[in-house]
Amino acid sequence: MGMIFEDVYDGRARVTIPDGPHLKDKNGHLSPICLAIAADFAAASAIRTAEDPAQRLATVNLHVQLTNASLNGDLVARGELLGYSENAQGRLGLAKFEIHCNDQLVAFGTGTFMVLPAPGGRILHPVPWINRRPPESLELPDPTTLEAHEKEIYTRAQNALTAYTDNNTPFLDAFLNIRTQTLDGAARAEMDNGPHVGNRVGHLQGGISLALAMASANASLPENWNLSGITAAYVSPGQGDAITAYSDVVHQGRLTAVISTKLITSEGRLVLEVTTNHVRQQDKT
Repeated sequence: MGMIFEDVYDGRARVTIPDGPHLKDKNGHLSPICLAIAADFAAASAIRTAEDPAQRLATVNLHVQLTNASLNGDLVARGELLGYSENAQGRLGLAKFEIHCNDQLVAFGTGTFMVLPAPGGRILHPVPWINRRPPESLELPDPTTLEAHEKEIYTRAQNALTAYTDNNTPFLDAFLNIRTQTLDGAARAEMDNGPHVGNRVGHLQGGISLALAMASANASLPENWNLSGITAAYVSPGQGDAITAYSDVVHQGRLTAVISTKLITSEGRLVLEVTTNHVRQQDKT
């Protein structure tokens, strides 16, 4: 996504996801997937300024409120460290964030992250805070020099590019390959798990898991409903070959709706539990 990290110091972080054709959805707007990832990174980066840059942070919960302003242009997320939970067994960081696009507020919320040791005593590299825009053109790597997990990502990207150029399939949709199915009063969405969506310890990245839940929740309602709020509780690491989201309509009234979504691994373990609020769009005249 070419994320740019700016002003990452003293409890604050600014994370920008530059607009680009590879991040557009089918309507030509920046994909909501970017919103979910920006929220996670902005809040976590603000907390990370008070920790060792190589420290592992695990997302505990995210609360996101959406304004549904248009997503056209660079996405700029600003996070701020609020402190740490008192009388907690463990170091639980608290942060808030705001996300803007074209100087319009598109989302805001809070997040908490637990400071944890790396699994298996591994030494983690620091998160790369890159304060520059990616070049407009990059030299493609020689596939024969790639390791197996790198080659899997490279091949997936090449296939997504082919789907984009041949069938006008949004690149990010093809790369993640989130497969949604609408049911009666419910929906499900499945996504392959692997290095292409993994964090530094190999688990499903927190923002991407939230994006999967959002896709499933949206699929459970007609297209004239907008997602307005998200409450997400992270239960266990996203591991296994695939992650599936199961959504059920808890309430669908005249103006508002509530959806309950659970993310389950291919081994049956609960990863994420999400409640989303939705509002009906204005009638077009």
